[in-house]
Amino acid sequence: MSGQRLHFSATLDRGVDSLVKSYLKTSKTHSIQNDRASISTMNHYVLVVHPSTKDLITAQIAARNGKTILFVETQRGVNCLADNLIKAGVPVSALHDGKSQALRALKLFKEQKDAALVATDVAARVIHVSGI
Repeated sequence: MSGQRLHFSATLDRGVDSLVKSYLKTSKTHSIQNDRASISTMNHYVLVVHPSTKDLITAQIAARNGKTILFVETQRGVNCLADNLIKAGVPVSALHDGKSQALRALKLFKEQKDAALVATDVAARVIHVSGI
């Protein structure tokens, strides 16, 4: 099979890199940042919670000091989670492809000291907020 194959990624971790090397024999990588730019500043957590306490625990996480970004799969999920956080008293902005106020939502999130941003996984590709 001839042709050109292109893979674009905002993040290229070692797992994805090994797949690229397996399937793209003459691959070339172009990067605007060093591959270790933010690895040391990121922590990942997995919480397994009962469905009946999910909204409460999510609100507690979002209400913490500082900024929090929560990612969900769908636009409907963004709207639902944002509504739940608003009801819990959490300052929140919602961001997804269908929101006409996306830039305003991101601006409000950047300006607030302690705030949450709920975004779709797809919208996550265009979010850049320093200090998070």
